[in-house]
Amino acid sequence: MNHKTTLTILSPLHIGAGTDKTWQRGTDFVQHGGNIYRLKVEDVFQLLSEPEQAKYLSKLASGKAYDVERFLIDSIDIEQIASSIFEYDTDIKSNTIQPLIRDGNNLPYLPGSSIKGAIASGILHFLYNGIKPAYYNDITTKELLGDMGRALGRYIRPSDSDSLTETEISDIELYNLYREGMDWEGDYKDGSGFPMMIETFKPNASVMFRLSFAENLAAFVKQESQKSQRLLLPTYYGQVLGENPQKTLFNILNNYAITHLENEIQYFKKYNNLDDIDEVIAKLEDLQLMAKNADDKTCILRMSYGSGFHGITGDWRFNDHTQTIKEPDIRNLVFNQKTRNKEPARYKSRRLAFPFLGAMGFVKLNITN
Repeated sequence: MNHKTTLTILSPLHIGAGTDKTWQRGTDFVQHGGNIYRLKVEDVFQLLSEPEQAKYLSKLASGKAYDVERFLIDSIDIEQIASSIFEYDTDIKSNTIQPLIRDGNNLPYLPGSSIKGAIASGILHFLYNGIKPAYYNDITTKELLGDMGRALGRYIRPSDSDSLTETEISDIELYNLYREGMDWEGDYKDGSGFPMMIETFKPNASVMFRLSFAENLAAFVKQESQKSQRLLLPTYYGQVLGENPQKTLFNILNNYAITHLENEIQYFKKYNNLDDIDEVIAKLEDLQLMAKNADDKTCILRMSYGSGFHGITGDWRFNDHTQTIKEPDIRNLVFNQKTRNKEPARYKSRRLAFPFLGAMGFVKLNITN
């Protein structure tokens, strides 16, 4: 069954193109007059005289991005060689911008694999809490979602989206927890590469894709299974997809969104040391209400960059999002810059997008046929 589906951006969404695609200030973009201009790099040289070309190369070699930017602004009509223009009327926070993934026509889009990954997180949350494995180990996810031959993902197939050109530049701040005596308090992290600048899909932008359920494949596997035990449906196929796969799945995803959002809301309420965090909480509460009120053809997902450890793992290993602050995760050792040793992880930071001022990666799916 194929479903035409509208995906609507609810909070800034970033799906990266890879570090090798990073935009460099002065080379790939400049800021001028309250805007950021993404340059057609191949056209820059054509608009410079030979002496200007030599000067431009000299400034590039110096590595001083601001000087390169000023030279270009003074030498050529920036709008003439801009492939994209973004409103950005504050000081540049970084000399690099991480762009969105692009298709063969150099236009941003949403890969079906990213949508599928977000769906898998919701399914994993549902199965883990329903089945309650006796203990966690490295193959728990495989046991619940199935291996390559019997994976639930084979029966859920989101297509890539159409191109989505409504993008903007977001500043990403890391809201982190710091010890104050015996307690923890939240504040924005200084240094260590933050804040960052990234290209994001704009809230309220929407795009179409196709969500398919491989019911014919399921029927074939059932039929063949009667002849041979070599072909079997995934263990939890019935619980996840059932007689009405789309309705069952969306119910699972909305219940997951409600739980995940509640955990995020309680995290920010507990470590609400800054006035602007109230706005973050309010937006999370609005998203949760949206999930609670969703009908059978609508669901809320969180996906990709900024969704954090709990979001990308299905939010099933811990009772809430504050547990590991005092009880670090002994199954995940991370490098501590201060002690220079590996230590159990505390999932104590959140990436927030500005000027949106909120959590990242939330989208709404709506079946339109």
